[in-house]
Amino acid sequence: MWPFDFVLEYKVKLWITWLEMTLTVHNLNPIAIEFQSLSHNYIHVNNIVKDGLQISGLQGVDYFDKMTKTNHTETRESFGISLMREGQKSIYTPTDGVICNPWIERAANMTDFKDDEYLYMIAIEPGKVIEQQVLEPGTSYKLNQLIMVSKGF
Repeated sequence: MWPFDFVLEYKVKLWITWLEMTLTVHNLNPIAIEFQSLSHNYIHVNNIVKDGLQISGLQGVDYFDKMTKTNHTETRESFGISLMREGQKSIYTPTDGVICNPWIERAANMTDFKDDEYLYMIAIEPGKVIEQQVLEPGTSYKLNQLIMVSKGF
């Protein structure tokens, strides 16, 4: 299927208050390989229009807003996702993570997604998608994600 040799490893560790997922690519080729990766997570949340949703920890991160096609630096400590009423938002961080929601039209066209399910989900996805990841022979690439449960939010 692919024109080069590699090993793809996916480890999932379930802890009491968090989930850890690690995707590892090992280059077995005698030359460098290039690829993209994205950990595509749909996280179930309360109704984002009715209850809102806060995301924190991205202050100082540069991102690309796919809706407006503009670059920004996040200045807020946290921000609400209920502003997504205007349509789908995708934010790419320097490590190419994506925060998105398909919103009304895209949700209606997804065969494995109920029409109103967009109200109860957010995708927070680390990855390498803007540029190809170059992996030299005999080296490995790791994409690691921790999803933690916090009280009081």
